[in-house]
Amino acid sequence: MRKACAAIILCAVFFAGCYPIELNTSADGKVIIPRQEGFYEFDASTGKVNLLFKPEGSSPVYALYNPAGKEVLAVVGSSGNAMMGQSQTYHIVTPGSDKTKQIFMGQNGLYAQWSPDGKYVSIAQNANQPVAPMQEGMPQLHLVDIAAGAGKVVVSNIAAHHRWMPDGKGVVVFQALLKDEQNNYTGKLSILNVADGSLKPLVSVMGSEIFFDVSPDGKKILFIAKSAAAGNDKLQVEEQQQDKLFSLDVATGAVKAEKEGVTFVLFSPKGDKVMFDGKGKGGDSLMVAGADFANPVEVADDLAVRIEGMGNNTDIRPGWLGNDTVLYIGRISVYGKDGKNLMLSSVKADGKEKKVLQPALDMAIINGK
Repeated sequence: MRKACAAIILCAVFFAGCYPIELNTSADGKVIIPRQEGFYEFDASTGKVNLLFKPEGSSPVYALYNPAGKEVLAVVGSSGNAMMGQSQTYHIVTPGSDKTKQIFMGQNGLYAQWSPDGKYVSIAQNANQPVAPMQEGMPQLHLVDIAAGAGKVVVSNIAAHHRWMPDGKGVVVFQALLKDEQNNYTGKLSILNVADGSLKPLVSVMGSEIFFDVSPDGKKILFIAKSAAAGNDKLQVEEQQQDKLFSLDVATGAVKAEKEGVTFVLFSPKGDKVMFDGKGKGGDSLMVAGADFANPVEVADDLAVRIEGMGNNTDIRPGWLGNDTVLYIGRISVYGKDGKNLMLSSVKADGKEKKVLQPALDMAIINGK
């Protein structure tokens, strides 16, 4: 279980908050599970678990495989205090061995990603002081050289969520330029050149919770915002605007509104499918469609997308288990109608072969298998 984030962290989700819960998988069908007991590697096909790393006196927060699936970034958090915020240490763990290496220590961490070549880790964490033109401390992106164990700030005033371009030369970020009274941020979705720190603006964006994903070939970006405008076009701002899913052609800069009421979207590993959330009869639904959103299928109607807490919300994101299976966390009633637990589950991209994996995971950990 994860400890609550410190009170110093303010603003909207993805601009500040806690690390999200994301289901990160390896190419051979394993998933990393940060739990109170430690960081576990769970094989969804066999039900076997392997304890990768057990930090002493601290809480497992977040973990993800490197692109080759040979190493794991494990983020460990301590509770801190309201003035200093929560501190984290970042470790590289090698599955199947006792080898661990701490590469970074920071405060108020929010999100992290591997570079495609596995040589760097990018970490978004809240700045302690405002950086112009913003009037509040917002996330900064730190680039950490794993071999050297050194990090540097490469861009400020961004949304915590970010994605590397497949060629490893750039990172897609949303940089905020201003904030309105409704806590909407206006700025640019851009590609950060990791070599020289320059930003290449792609599209103007306005929203409060910015999420995006890059296609495996780097040609298309799908993003969530309230409004978007290509080139010199003006952003359309209306009252009570809802989040929309937009697509961006990276080469031409063309922007298209695809759907409304979506909070996340993820390309499949081959890029021929996308998964996203929607509203179904039972509440939040998990949808899978072609990369052009053709032939959408509701594959689950019990999707958990967020844990709401006092002052802090934690977003929950599913993951792809190969190219044809979705791994997600569902809500299942265990005490009456409203007493629900979070359950690790899987389902095929066509909506068939749904499995609840949580009992197997729990029993394997309890039995030490």
